[in-house]
Amino acid sequence: MSLGQAGSFPHRGEKLACPFVPSSGHPRVELNIDGTSFRFLLDTGTKLTLARTDVLHKWSQEHSGWPTSTGAVGPANEVGASDVDAFLLRAAAVQLGTFSISQVAIASRPNEVFSSTSYETPAPIIGALGGNVLSQFRVEIDYPDQLLYLEPLGRKDLHDFDTVGLVLDTNTAGQLIVCSVSSSASEVTRRNILPGDIIVGVSGTRKAPQTLTEAAQALSGSVGARKKLRIVRAGKPMNVTAVVVRML
Repeated sequence: MSLGQAGSFPHRGEKLACPFVPSSGHPRVELNIDGTSFRFLLDTGTKLTLARTDVLHKWSQEHSGWPTSTGAVGPANEVGASDVDAFLLRAAAVQLGTFSISQVAIASRPNEVFSSTSYETPAPIIGALGGNVLSQFRVEIDYPDQLLYLEPLGRKDLHDFDTVGLVLDTNTAGQLIVCSVSSSASEVTRRNILPGDIIVGVSGTRKAPQTLTEAAQALSGSVGARKKLRIVRAGKPMNVTAVVVRML
């Protein structure tokens, strides 16, 4: 990340409007999804794009071919750590300026998170544009002129939800705890891992991932890959296997 005075960097990429209210500094962008324009918060702090629950369910009803899943697994774990009911949807395409981004995963957030009063932005928003889209570009925000410049980097991550399907959180001791096992997880995973299990090691290591993001990475991989987990269940340590599947 680079910071500079206005005019100190040459602008690169496509120019888009990025208005904000000076008192909040929350930039807003517009996405076109299925021919309709929607306002989103420009959020460089979340790994995944987010939207109101009611909006995602509406899109799912209108597009039966768009994959869905339930439970904040994989990349969604950082935005809904213990949200076992989080709704996930993969939109076939979203339009950002002249750029069409295919297969964009979006996680639900409670409607009130993106209510008309939740964020002080020019006009209400329905969600937040996150890292799974923004990481495909060099992103430049020109605050004085309220503009966004996007330069494509040629990156694509279409299989960002190839994971074992665990919804995780941390307990008061800072340990990774399984809140839920997605119904989309493999039969092996659902048989071997139960809510309440504490993960103390992944794939042969004795040290558990330290953050939810690290855990999501450790539990992801190629479809069919088998992950060896060291867990503690009701005070008893044991070794179990989980299998990576395409969740979304």
